Amino acid sequence: MVDKLRMNAISIIIPVHNGAKNLESCVERIISHLKANRFASYEIMIAEDGSCDGSGSLARRMGRKLRHVKALTSKNSLGKGLAISRAIGRCKHEIVGFLDVDAIETAGSISSTAKLLARSEVVIGTRYSKGAKCSRPAYRHFLSLAYRQLVNVLFFEKFSDYQCGFKIFRKSAVVRLLPLIGSGGWFWDTALLLQAKKKGLVIAECPVIWVELDGTVGKSAQQSIELLLELARYWIGGVISGY
Repeated sequence: MVDKLRMNAISIIIPVHNGAKNLESCVERIISHLKANRFASYEIMIAEDGSCDGSGSLARRMGRKLRHVKALTSKNSLGKGLAISRAIGRCKHEIVGFLDVDAIETAGSISSTAKLLARSEVVIGTRYSKGAKCSRPAYRHFLSLAYRQLVNVLFFEKFSDYQCGFKIFRKSAVVRLLPLIGSGGWFWDTALLLQAKKKGLVIAECPVIWVELDGTVGKSAQQSIELLLELARYWIGGVISGY
């Protein structure tokens, strides 16, 4: 498994929906980290998802200006999951990761996380295991932990963090899962992990530094409702199909 993987080549996807104010600093932090860790070949794919704050035009300008940056924009919102799935198909390297645009501090974990792919196929960033550092509003922390507990109970799993916006994986392994995920929105992360586990992929966890830059109570409530509705549909579908 180690010999077949080129460890110094990577594609990083940045899913963006109305994230213009953090986009440039996120890209700069990623490039700085990849250069410092001597990645021989890399690309940054900005998966812009129907923004109305200028994220799309900014992504295109950065793509024209920076050699390693590519802009994949959309006039209409596809959903975070579909935006990432579409970008995965365009990535040229076997090691692929995605990083939320407002998770700038987490960029420093790319190299250490990618190294875990020497003995795994999917590595998830976790904000809740030993060694992680997480700074976010208390209500978001509570909602995230409650959601984790619910998913673990429903599916008899033990993952410490389903929705962390930082994951790195082998493209050849994950691309086979994309038609099975059945979600194009916020639940995509959870469905990816559940399908990866179901198909027998080797999954590792890596503690990360997570500093929340954005987020409001209203936005969190909306996302939580969407997550729970999709979780319910996924679980019911699994019960019917014998998951």
